[in-house]
Amino acid sequence: MGEHTLTLYFSLSTYTDIPTGAWCEFANERYTLNQPAKIVKHNTRNFEYTLTMDSEGANLKNYKFRNPNDKTLKFPFTASPRYHVQILVDCLNMIDSGWQVGNCIEASEKLVSYNHNNCLEALEMIAKAFETEYEIIGKTIHLHKVEYFKNNPLPLQYGKGKGFKTGVSRTTEQSRITRLYAQGGDRNIDRSKYGNKELLLPKSQEYTYEGVTFVSDDKGLSITIKNAQNNGFVNEQSLDLSHIYPKRKGTVSGFFAVDIDKHFYDIFDDSIPQALDFNAMQIKGEKMLIYFESGMLSGREFEVSNYNHAEKRFQLVPKEEDGVTMPNDIFRPNIGDEYSVYNMQMPNAYISDNATKSGASWEMMKEACKYLYENRTDLFTFTGDLDGIWAKKNWANVGGRLKMGAYINFSDTEFQRTPVPIRIVGLKEYVNNPYSPQIELSNKVQGHSFASEMRKLQNQEVYFGELNKRTQSLTKRSWRDAQETIKQIEAAFPEYTKSIVPATVQTMMALIGNKSTQFDFVVSKTNPIKAPHTLYFDKNTKQINAGSGCLKHFTLGTTDINPNRDANSYKYWNIPAFVSGRLDDKAKTYYLYIKASKNDETAEFILSENKIDIEQEAGYYHFLYATVNSEYEGDRGIAKLNGFTEITGGQIKTDKITSGNGQQYIHLFDDHIEIKANLKITDGNKTEIKQLVSPDLLSLENRLKQYSNQQVQGEQQARTQAIATAKTATEAYARAQSELTKTQAIAAADGKITEAEQRQIQQLQLKLQETKTFAQQKVNELNIGGRNLLRNSSQKITNNNYNIASYYLTEKLKEGDLVTLSIKAQFGYAGSWIEVYNGGTYLTSLTKINGVFTSSFFWKTNESPSNLIIYVLSGNGTNNTIEWAKLERGNKPTDWTPAPEDVWDTMVDLGIIDKNAMNLTEAEKANVKFINGMFSKGADYTNGTEVVKNTITTGALTVGNTLGGNAGINGAGLSGESIRFFAGANYRDKERAPFRVQDDGSIYASKGQIGNFKIESASETSLKANGLTIASEGLIRAMGRGKDSRTTQVRINDPEIFKTVDKSAIDVYTSGFGDTTHSAMKLESRGGRKSTALILKAIWGQEESVALDVLEGDVKIRGNTNFYGEIRMHGQKGYSNTHEISNHRITIVNGIITNIEYTG
Repeated sequence: MGEHTLTLYFSLSTYTDIPTGAWCEFANERYTLNQPAKIVKHNTRNFEYTLTMDSEGANLKNYKFRNPNDKTLKFPFTASPRYHVQILVDCLNMIDSGWQVGNCIEASEKLVSYNHNNCLEALEMIAKAFETEYEIIGKTIHLHKVEYFKNNPLPLQYGKGKGFKTGVSRTTEQSRITRLYAQGGDRNIDRSKYGNKELLLPKSQEYTYEGVTFVSDDKGLSITIKNAQNNGFVNEQSLDLSHIYPKRKGTVSGFFAVDIDKHFYDIFDDSIPQALDFNAMQIKGEKMLIYFESGMLSGREFEVSNYNHAEKRFQLVPKEEDGVTMPNDIFRPNIGDEYSVYNMQMPNAYISDNATKSGASWEMMKEACKYLYENRTDLFTFTGDLDGIWAKKNWANVGGRLKMGAYINFSDTEFQRTPVPIRIVGLKEYVNNPYSPQIELSNKVQGHSFASEMRKLQNQEVYFGELNKRTQSLTKRSWRDAQETIKQIEAAFPEYTKSIVPATVQTMMALIGNKSTQFDFVVSKTNPIKAPHTLYFDKNTKQINAGSGCLKHFTLGTTDINPNRDANSYKYWNIPAFVSGRLDDKAKTYYLYIKASKNDETAEFILSENKIDIEQEAGYYHFLYATVNSEYEGDRGIAKLNGFTEITGGQIKTDKITSGNGQQYIHLFDDHIEIKANLKITDGNKTEIKQLVSPDLLSLENRLKQYSNQQVQGEQQARTQAIATAKTATEAYARAQSELTKTQAIAAADGKITEAEQRQIQQLQLKLQETKTFAQQKVNELNIGGRNLLRNSSQKITNNNYNIASYYLTEKLKEGDLVTLSIKAQFGYAGSWIEVYNGGTYLTSLTKINGVFTSSFFWKTNESPSNLIIYVLSGNGTNNTIEWAKLERGNKPTDWTPAPEDVWDTMVDLGIIDKNAMNLTEAEKANVKFINGMFSKGADYTNGTEVVKNTITTGALTVGNTLGGNAGINGAGLSGESIRFFAGANYRDKERAPFRVQDDGSIYASKGQIGNFKIESASETSLKANGLTIASEGLIRAMGRGKDSRTTQVRINDPEIFKTVDKSAIDVYTSGFGDTTHSAMKLESRGGRKSTALILKAIWGQEESVALDVLEGDVKIRGNTNFYGEIRMHGQKGYSNTHEISNHRITIVNGIITNIEYTG
């Protein structure tokens, strides 16, 4: 029903490692530790542990849920409840063992879309889909409402000796439903015969479920409880039962592999009743479809090309899905596979049989009654703690009845006077206090976690992706649409006669089209190359959407046939994008016109219910662009009418050839052909097709294969030899380096270098230079394939410009060079496409293949032979993004790599060897490793890395996560400012990384901690360590303690003491206890011409300016303490510079004369 875990809290006096996978048993159930324990260290003798352990059922989250047939992780699946659970059990038993299916509810098949879910998420989704619950007992999985003791609930209420302690709370979650509307499915429903597009309930019928009688209304839309007393209360709700529709579930009796190579398979079912002829029941205008509900084709749908009722045999149409053509020798039908047939108007017995209460309508009725039964009363939740004293006293009788799903007969003297049976849906037991569990009671089927709801939203993409495979609304055309379009065209072009319907037509030529509709959409007036145009019906908003574009008309304003017509004589109009209003009237058809001004080059789309003649409105042309059919199955067919098709005896001239559903087409442009198709050329007619293309093709192909084999073998041998030569040369270079290093080390060992040693060193240096030159030559001769010819190709460019980006080429290409361009792109508008130019010369348009836009083409030279321009053609000015561009020789695109020139800028310059060969610098060593790396891979020397035992040699090492590279070690560059280590930026921005270390030892960091020093970077900058703080605002705070109990504090500009007017900028404190001698400040000045230890100056005070203020303590000068008191002096003449003072009183405080007073 939900989370089932055991949480243990305990403390240990020593650290103990408890690994994941550890388990324990509690209440006869095993719990496993699937995540590391949470440990809090309070001190070396106190370790606090928190272990969250999962039950056997919770372990399901450790296993992935996979398709039973092809083992994929992302797939939609339609099945019964038991079959969904069976797949789950099969997944578990593939890795574990002993899992089995328990009790499961009986219900109609439902679609569940799985998307990389684990098995626990899948089980929650299954329970959610079928509006029920699940229970896991040991290794048995049950899918049902979890209920125990329903007929004998345990009575509990608040009060002494009654079960619950104080604090019982009630929460009402949902009001009861008084009327329930139900809507069935629309498959196998022919509205013209059934009278409604969706399945209805049986009309005015009663059904009893769990003792409660329900009744349907006379229209089959809703149900209520019979004779319900609602006292005026009304709460209407609805239930989606679209998964229920008329069908017959058949079982395959056998199959025929008619043609395995062509994937032709037939199946037959002997149990089909004679009266059930699918041919007679097929809905007009629809294709017969067969859907497999089990077996290797489970969840897949196939068209039926023919059904033989006498043999009860279906001929399946093969199709390609997930890159595989099915059926095949693996994915094929088998005896016992279950299936259903769609697009049938089933007999009444399959729809509704009131006598036997069977059929799809009654299945819908039963499910609706079950839902209303569960919601017939107010849904509420009670929460309370069980009285431990009462529980312990009665545990023998009540302990076994306190479990998930067990019923309680709950009552309360105030808010629940009438006892109500209600289930336990939450139970929290305490290991050390088992008699006081916390209980949660509810009468609601338990919901599912928020995470499971989020998973449901994510998994919808699977359903919609599958739906997209079945319906292509843009160009889907049925016979019904074509017939409707004929009537629209007949009305729009009265100059033509009405339709002819001959059995055959024999003529020399057929011209299909009209002079007024001879126009196309082009890139622009200055670049009149034909461009695709977006036009579609949005099924969700019921609106016609037309993209912007430039229209070029070919026939307007001329009656001549002139092959050399001036390009400026054509007429052009610019048309903005168009979105219609909601087309809610499904029966209406429309014409889509282009209303073009006769006076300028502006135009607009006009949607009209009626035809408009080309010059019906003064000052404007009206060009009929397309017809829009009436709505059918939520979609509207659209037929474009511009252009023409010419059919002669030997050729067909047209623009586009498309399949009936629009999924396959051949689009003929002015300069290229675009094909979207699952093209199959069987072995039986490959030769015939090649012979038809050219009589010489087969012999030419054979000669080419023979030559290619010889050429490839020769090139392979030459390439192998070249690599071997380069390797030998580079190894010789490395040995020369090693020999020189060894000789230099021996010569310098005694601090003296003899003449003989000097000559030997010079010879070795010369040998080193020769081997280096030869190695460089042989490495440079290697032909490295897949070389990117674009500079700065890794940059990500986002803007809304027509010219989104330009690239410079690393070398000039010649006219006719075969090259391939690949670009990763994301468009803000779905109708956008990419064109490539060389200056003003058009080169190619890119096609999306496997998520990458690519094209192979022949290079054209012009005024910009070293420049490539990328255009994104779009009509609405949205932002587009391109990145990872690669231009390479040949016609085979390869994975993106940077241009060697881009990487070269960051790598060591090999030429530095010439300058440092005499000294064998570290740069010399790095270059040898670089050259070794160049030949080792061959295809891409910039990625060369050598691993020898426990040593890795490479030029640069980067690490990162899903957001890209964010740290690395770099060996490139020779200057002292070259970055060696960096973090917090990618390789390109390493010089600006928040943390970086240069070659000269400089360290740059935005913040950090070294020992006890903290470096902080925010609005303030500070340096902290123990009691020392230095901040950017001028704050200095230092605190210390001596061994003799002395303490010292120094504060400069401390905001804690500097915020009042009577505080100073500098405070020095010192204190001591016991036998200590200390001073708060000592000033000493020594030597020099003049030496002053203290200068004080106080000026410009508004009230006073005090240079020195002694608040407390003595003034001591050369060991003498200051004098206290008053002195009266009578004048007398004495020594020189001594003056008589008489009748004056002098006041001295702390050795300072504070007052002189005349006494008279």
